[in-house]
Amino acid sequence: MLILATIENYTDSKEMKKLFFLIALICTCGFANAQKLYVVPKLTAPFAGLSYATEYNKEEFRPDNIEINFSWGFDVIYKRPKISHKFSFSVIPLGMGIRLKNKFMEPPYSSGLGNLGFKGTKHVSHTDQFALDYSLQKESKRDKKFLFNSRIRLNYSAGIGVGFNRSEDYYKSQSPYTGGGADQLTYLTYSITTTKEGLGLFLNCGAGFDFINKKNQRVLSFNVFYRQGIADMAKYNIHYQYGYLNDPSRQVNVPNQVIYTGGDTFGFSLGVPIKILK
Repeated sequence: MLILATIENYTDSKEMKKLFFLIALICTCGFANAQKLYVVPKLTAPFAGLSYATEYNKEEFRPDNIEINFSWGFDVIYKRPKISHKFSFSVIPLGMGIRLKNKFMEPPYSSGLGNLGFKGTKHVSHTDQFALDYSLQKESKRDKKFLFNSRIRLNYSAGIGVGFNRSEDYYKSQSPYTGGGADQLTYLTYSITTTKEGLGLFLNCGAGFDFINKKNQRVLSFNVFYRQGIADMAKYNIHYQYGYLNDPSRQVNVPNQVIYTGGDTFGFSLGVPIKILK
């Protein structure tokens, strides 16, 4: 109920709440007959800043600039003899990253100007989002020996997920982002406004291993993951300007550079398996 109450702050869609209850019902029905069930609370390190643009000037603008974040989540794993069912709840960064470059600092534009002034800037921003995922997970049949009589059991998984977007009012309250600066010769400024696009839908995959002690118990779980968004969740409208203050021929003003994000991210996680049912 605490999770559901929190999700209500992230979305104003009744359909989203229905979807949440459906997933919870499926989980409950499956766990009732589980052969083995365990939960993995985990710390995650996802990267933010994966965004894209359909049109942009490659000489001066790039719609990607990533940075690492730290977050949390948990997996509920229903283990079967051949393949396991994994239900995951996680906090993911939904955001964008851009790079702006003063093209007049480089040939053929830089003739006679030297290398004085602003060369460029980078910007990354993100908003935490909730995501629910369902994956099929396969484990290796043979463990690999590790330190102090422990073993490593490899696994890999693939599945689908849904992201719970923030409300339109939330994005309006956060915009615009602004940045840049100026010196005696040059200036570079930008502003970014965010618009909600809709529900997040993902394809995801992962691979990793569990540490197994000499008592055949899982004691630690490490995974790397990749989440590919297949629906746009947010749109960013960017107005950027730069150039030389006293030379109108070397000034750029782009009022409507648009980029999008579908919640793409990759990273790694570290968790502690907790057995619920044998």
